[in-house]
Amino acid sequence: MSRAASRPPSGSKPGPRSAGGYGAFIGIAISALVVLALLIVTRLEIYERTRWVRPSAEVRSNNFYALGQWLTENGHPVRFSPRWAGMKDLFPREGGLYVQSSLFDWEDEGLLPWVREGGSLIISIDNHWNGGDDDGLGALESILEGLGIRSLPPPDENSIPADDSIPADDEDPADDSSSAEEDETLDFGEEPLFFPNYDYQIAFEDLLSGPPPEGNLVLRDSAGTIRLIRRALGKGRVTVTGLCFFMYNWGLDEEVNARLAWELTGGSLGQERPGMLFIRGRRGAAGLFGNLSERGNLLPPVLSGLVLIIIGFWTVLAPFGLPEPEEPGLRNAIGSRFSTEARFLRRYGALRTYAETYLRELRRLSGGRALGPEINEVEEALAAGKRIGPRKTAVYLKNLMSALERI
Repeated sequence: MSRAASRPPSGSKPGPRSAGGYGAFIGIAISALVVLALLIVTRLEIYERTRWVRPSAEVRSNNFYALGQWLTENGHPVRFSPRWAGMKDLFPREGGLYVQSSLFDWEDEGLLPWVREGGSLIISIDNHWNGGDDDGLGALESILEGLGIRSLPPPDENSIPADDSIPADDEDPADDSSSAEEDETLDFGEEPLFFPNYDYQIAFEDLLSGPPPEGNLVLRDSAGTIRLIRRALGKGRVTVTGLCFFMYNWGLDEEVNARLAWELTGGSLGQERPGMLFIRGRRGAAGLFGNLSERGNLLPPVLSGLVLIIIGFWTVLAPFGLPEPEEPGLRNAIGSRFSTEARFLRRYGALRTYAETYLRELRRLSGGRALGPEINEVEEALAAGKRIGPRKTAVYLKNLMSALERI
C-alpha cells in the first residue's frame, strides 16, 4: 500500500484521540471558571459607596424645583415664570397660582373673580414688599382687609422665638428640628406633627370673629403668632403667608413641611384644572467663577494670569529708546550671496547665464520694439555661442540693466 493511500481523506472526521483532547480542554476551562467564581464569592466583598453630587444649576436657581417635580409626577403640571403679565399668563387648565407680592400687580381686577370661580391663590409676602414702606400694603392691603386679614409690622429680634431659626431669602437654613415645640402641634392627618418652617419676619392678625367658616385655615407658630391664613372666597381659596420656606427644596424633607405644601398646592386643585403657575424670582446660578470661588481663593490664579499677560505683551512689543546697531553681516547678507553665486558661475564659465536672463526679460517687456545697438551687440554675442570674458560680461550686464530701468 502506498503512503498516499495510508493517509485519511482531507474531509474525514477527527479520531477518538482528537475528540478526547478537546473534551479535556473544555473540562479544564470549566473547572477554572468554577474555582474563580468560588474565589470571587468567598473572598471579595461588594459594598455600596455613597458619593455626594452637587445640585444642578436649575435646582440651585429654583427653590421650588423639588415641589414642581413632585406635583408634576402626581398629575399636577407646574410652570414657573419670573413676572406677571396679566390673566392671559394663566392656562385654562391651571387652577393654582403662587405669587411673590413684590412681583405682582395687585391692581389687577381680574384676579379675585378668577379665585371665586374656583382658583387657588397663594400670596407669599417677601422681604422686599415688607421693607418699611410708609405707604403700607397699598392695593394688596385692601385685598387682605377685605378677606379679614391684617398684616402686622416686622417683629423685633427679641419677639422672635429663640428656638426657631430664621433662614435668609436665598440661603438654605440648617436642618434643625430642635425648634419644634411638642405642646402645640399641627395636624393634617392622623398623626400630630411639629411646626412647619415659617417666615418669622411676617405675621398677621385675624379680623374675623366667631367660628371660622368651612375652608378657612389659621396656622400659628410656637409663640402663638399667626404665620399663615387661608380664606375661602367663592369656589376658590386665598392663602397669605411670608416666604414659603416649607415649600423649598430643602424643606420638603420634613413631613410637616411636605404635608402643608401639598395641602396648599396639589390638595387644593381639582381634576378639571390640575395645573399650577409659580410667579417667583429666580436666583442666578453661581456659574464658572462662582463654582471656582467655592473651591478656594481666586486671587492667586487671577494675579498669575495677569502677570503672564503682561510678560507676553512685553515680549512682543517693540523696545523703547535708541535702536540697536545692526550687525554688518546682516546688512550685507544679500550682497554676499550674489557675490558667492557670481564667483561660482565665473569658475565654471557660466556668467553668460545672467546676461541671458536679463535679455529674456527685456524682450518680454519691450513687446518687439527696438532696443538699441548695445542690446543688439549682446544678442549677437550670445547667439554666436562663443566664450565671453568676465570684463565683457560685466559690460553687457550693465547695458542690459540700464535698458530695463528705461522701460
